[in-house]
Amino acid sequence: MRDAQPWRILAAACLLAALPAPDAVAARAAKPPLLHVPATVSGFVGGESHDTYAVAVRAGEGISVRLEWKRHGNDAAEFEIADTADFPAHHFDPGGKWTDGGATWTGASEDGGKLYLHVVAHPSAHYTLAIRPYPEHARRDRIPDPGEPWSLRAPRGGLLVKPAEFWPYEEARIDGFKMRVAVNDRAEVAYVATADPTFGTREGIAVGSTLAEVRRAGAEAPVAETGWAWVTRLPSGWWAAFVSGEGLTNAPLTPQSKVAWLFKRR
Repeated sequence: MRDAQPWRILAAACLLAALPAPDAVAARAAKPPLLHVPATVSGFVGGESHDTYAVAVRAGEGISVRLEWKRHGNDAAEFEIADTADFPAHHFDPGGKWTDGGATWTGASEDGGKLYLHVVAHPSAHYTLAIRPYPEHARRDRIPDPGEPWSLRAPRGGLLVKPAEFWPYEEARIDGFKMRVAVNDRAEVAYVATADPTFGTREGIAVGSTLAEVRRAGAEAPVAETGWAWVTRLPSGWWAAFVSGEGLTNAPLTPQSKVAWLFKRR
């Protein structure tokens, strides 16, 4: 969690930026410098101003961003990560991890493109912003099997992987598909799942396939895991999950019920 004090700097800067001052309007209209990893930039910011940088990133590429500034009096600086060059930006959750009291962020871009860094200070600060590749966030090109070692690179909290069982997880693009990977307390894959409609099992089953199609592919009749999903295992080792009714499992399935997600778990 980031410290409360730096966020007050950012909140104050956002309020000032919202005022229709000519220089602020001009700053928002200016195209921010485009940086490529690795990069280091320095600047001076304070008062009503802010500095914005665009960072080009590839899908799955991990980066580390660190902000340092000259400590003088009460001077303090902070940066935020956004998906737009506009400042103040709308709420955006970049995932990843904040450390050093909010001065360092490490994470990965799921879809690639551009991330925007907004730097603010109060009252003012000479700063240096360093963007570096983060090897632990290198793109992964093979979907892991349950039981394999796995280090979470952008943890997002607890994921319900079966009734009453939660494990920390991350969202990542693996082999071109959007996946969720949860790990147990031994840092092993406990669960991997996808609702990406472009992913298909070797049987040709995908999100949106019907129960009739799943049965024809060799799966048994689904079993209800109360309050979580109806599940059945395919010959490939993937499980198909179905939901029905407000309680997810409190209504019977039909041959036309559709796969909600696919998963493997330990």
